[in-house]
Amino acid sequence: MKHHAQPKRTGQQLVADYQTVMVSSSAIDAAAYEAERSENELMQYLASTSSGNYLQPGDLGNPDESSIGRASLDAHVKRVQAQQLQALNHEQIRQLSALDKQDFIGRQVIIEQLDPSRKCIELLWFDTQNGYRSNPTNKRRIYGIIEDVLLDKNILLIKPRLRNRLLTSNLQGYVVYVIDPVSAQPLVSCSAA
Repeated sequence: MKHHAQPKRTGQQLVADYQTVMVSSSAIDAAAYEAERSENELMQYLASTSSGNYLQPGDLGNPDESSIGRASLDAHVKRVQAQQLQALNHEQIRQLSALDKQDFIGRQVIIEQLDPSRKCIELLWFDTQNGYRSNPTNKRRIYGIIEDVLLDKNILLIKPRLRNRLLTSNLQGYVVYVIDPVSAQPLVSCSAA
């Protein structure tokens, strides 16, 4: 009986993982914002209810029957939901990151900017006088080896091919911003070299 090797995941699947993390992080931010908004709204209402006097629980009536009780419960539920989503997102990023690092680090790839005007690829330089510095590049396509996958930072680090490192000895790598943080759409494509 032959065992079939599982096919390697593609570069586009890596890009999709970045997109998944970006979208879920946006959902987390929205849930946290809504929880904070709900709490602030309740606090403002309570402050206005006291009319400058010291607020007493008896001033609010029966919390089980009042809109204040429901608003308070709603604010607390939203806060807990936001915390739960954040914990789930953290675990999802951890799992995806481990899988992507295992599947992609060391792979030779071609990274191509989908919209060259976006400048989502930066050159990373190092020399002893200036240390590390980066600057956007006009290159539409780069070739190299995946050095690190940083899903939570929306960064893919690419080590240049040996030829490029020999020609420009200060070139340490490429920093690739994979997903547009505003639209959550890919800025690059990734394929095997």
